[in-house]
Amino acid sequence: MEGSPRSDSDRLCSAAARGDHEEVRRLLDAGVDPNGTNSLGRTPLQTKFSFSCQQLAKCLTLEYVDPPFPAGKD
Repeated sequence: MEGSPRSDSDRLCSAAARGDHEEVRRLLDAGVDPNGTNSLGRTPLQTKFSFSCQQLAKCLTLEYVDPPFPAGKD
């Protein structure tokens, strides 16, 4: 039985949820949009925060994802 095709964003979100750093980096390096949403409307960063892995969230925010808020004065 063949499963339904998954989007790149679904694969990226799944890898983020599992904490699979190698797969996340591979997909991002291949050009998958880190700001794209999965079939549930969540970004990889939102998915990862729901599964609480700070190291992967840091990787996503520092290297790939557009910041959710513009930088401003403290």
